[in-house]
Amino acid sequence: MFQVIVLAGYVVNDPVMHYRPDGIPVTHFRMATQYTAQAGMQRTMRHNYFDVQCLDREAQVCYDHLRRNDVVFVLGILKGNVLPKRSSENETMPVFQVLAKQVIFLKQRQRTRPTEDGEEAIPETDEYVAMDETEDR
Repeated sequence: MFQVIVLAGYVVNDPVMHYRPDGIPVTHFRMATQYTAQAGMQRTMRHNYFDVQCLDREAQVCYDHLRRNDVVFVLGILKGNVLPKRSSENETMPVFQVLAKQVIFLKQRQRTRPTEDGEEAIPETDEYVAMDETEDR
């Protein structure tokens, strides 16, 4: 059997990194995907949330370059755990867990860098960063 999940969506929070006891870096971030739900004539925008876990080099690159509101493409494995999360309407909604095998940065928000006079915007580029676990390590 083969299981894979493909996601494209927004990063909900800045990534958090820690190290496993064997020294391998692990990065976690939450991402959201959108879909339209229709009930009768009314259409509403809905979201699914995914807790994404990256290991090794992907973990370091995601921690260094991903930020909230960036758009990413994730290819990974859907884990069996579904975490309940309370929404603002006091309803429970599922948060799925994904082990990322590949993360591609599609669009990054405008970055700034400190200068003597305050902060200066870093120009956006059309480049993206792709990490694939099949690359040489």
